[in-house]
Amino acid sequence: MAKYYVKQTASGLADGSSAANAVSVTTLNSHTSAAGDWIYLVGTFTTAPVAHDSGSAGNLIWYVGDGFITMGATPSWSGTTILPNFDLNGKSYVAVIGCEITQPTGTPSARCVDAGNTTGCLVQGNYIHDTYQNAVSD
Repeated sequence: MAKYYVKQTASGLADGSSAANAVSVTTLNSHTSAAGDWIYLVGTFTTAPVAHDSGSAGNLIWYVGDGFITMGATPSWSGTTILPNFDLNGKSYVAVIGCEITQPTGTPSARCVDAGNTTGCLVQGNYIHDTYQNAVSD
């Protein structure tokens, strides 16, 4: 089990040990993840994170933003993790939580979260908006 931080571009030591030393999303997208890994997404992304690997039943791979919803008369979103989309296609036992996900302008064929051919995936506590197609689709 590993824990690492990711930003659009690397920062500090770029070893993923903290938000100040985050690896780039390009590094993440070419990195192998394993069941039980926690990947903390920090800031605004123009390149979407891609889940390349699957977790296992009871031992997911977690992609975690810093967002949360405050419930009340008018629910509101607080958070700074913003993604253009997230591709889970063909992966199993992966979680995406606490992210704002919105489609980039001019990408009407893209899905915000592509969950096709997945098993045991969790997409919860995200703010998904301004979609051209289904927000989460299979």
